[in-house]
Amino acid sequence: KGRVIDLCCISGAKRQYLAPLFSSRDPNSVKDSSEMSKSLIEIFKEIGREDFYNLEGELLKGFGVFTCELFKNTQEHARKDENGMPYPSHVEGIISSYVNSNAELYKSDFISNPRLKEYYESKIELKSNGEKLHCIQISFFDTGPGITGRAFGKKSYEGSLSDEKEDLISCLQKNFTSKNQSGAGNGYPTILNQLRKVGGLIRIRTGRHCIFNCFSGNELASNIDEKDAELLNFESWSEEDLALAAGTVVSILVPLRKESGQSSLF
Repeated sequence: KGRVIDLCCISGAKRQYLAPLFSSRDPNSVKDSSEMSKSLIEIFKEIGREDFYNLEGELLKGFGVFTCELFKNTQEHARKDENGMPYPSHVEGIISSYVNSNAELYKSDFISNPRLKEYYESKIELKSNGEKLHCIQISFFDTGPGITGRAFGKKSYEGSLSDEKEDLISCLQKNFTSKNQSGAGNGYPTILNQLRKVGGLIRIRTGRHCIFNCFSGNELASNIDEKDAELLNFESWSEEDLALAAGTVVSILVPLRKESGQSSLF
């Protein structure tokens, strides 16, 4: 009872550089943030349909900034391993989905952490035919060396789990970047700010960690330091020790509520 659009960019494929993400058949032609926003708007319109208009305009712009930066990262770093050696093949892409289903189907996904459970219970909606989870989800994936792998090299995986987690969270801070571009390093701070406003959730699986941050949508930070601390308040998805993952998956959940304001882009 949902709609899904997958965009997979597979190295060597005839259509490796998909038009919604690239402006030409070239790794340096990742669309800029404004053009990327337009592509995501079309995707969200298709999967969300009438519920699309409950998405905030600033959130859609934020997704454009975030997606642009992620794909520029993959073109510069995820095509090579942590030692700079080119992979024989690689994949990156997006999976976007609309969910309006029985909440019980997803309940077990949110029981590994008390904060996750509280978030889940706050977002389900009571309908005449039971409890529903009503949201848009988008996941970004690549088969590169992972976030800390490309930022710090494989030494990041040779230390303790706690040190690796600290390195990982530091990569999400404003202006932290591994790209040779001015103005880079705003993707994660931008989308985290927007998720904070709308009560979203983000999960990152990379290296030996799976971490998340979630927001009620009612946070009122009293100062900049408090606000920044909230944005980087990531916890482990579960206490389970994880094997070293190949690549990275970043999943974002945006709850849909009828009382949300109509997008300011329209």
